[in-house]
Amino acid sequence: MFDMTDVVGELWVDDWQQTPVGFAKFIGSYGSCPAVPGRPSEWGSVVEKAIKKFDYTAEHGIDWWLYPVNGKHHRNIVYGAEIRMSPELYKHLSPQMYTRARPPPPFRLGVIGVTSKMTSETDNLFAQLLLFQ
Repeated sequence: MFDMTDVVGELWVDDWQQTPVGFAKFIGSYGSCPAVPGRPSEWGSVVEKAIKKFDYTAEHGIDWWLYPVNGKHHRNIVYGAEIRMSPELYKHLSPQMYTRARPPPPFRLGVIGVTSKMTSETDNLFAQLLLFQ
C-alpha cells in the first residue's frame, strides 16, 4: 500500500529529466487502474516540507512547481503529478538526492591484476569469485 512517504521517497530518487528551463520529474502511476496515495493536487504541502528540510528559502511557484497530471495516454490512464525545479534548486538538492536514494554499494570481491594470459587455475578462481558476488 502506498503512503505519502513513498511520494517523498520518490522525490529524492535521482532520475530527474533536464528541460530547457530546469528539471522535471513525474511521480505517479499509469496503467489500466493506477493507484497513488491521496490526491496529487494535494501533494504540495508534503513536497514543500521535504524540500524545506534542505533549502528553507525554496518557494513554491518561484523555485519549484507541482502540476497534477491525469488523463489517458494510448490505452493507459496516467495519474500523478509532475514536479519541476529551477536549475539553482536542483543543483543545491542534487547531493541530497544521491545520498538519500542510493545506499552504499555492498562490498564485492574482485580480481586485481588479471592479465591476458589466464591459466585454468586463474579461470577457476575468477569463476569462484563471480559466484560470490
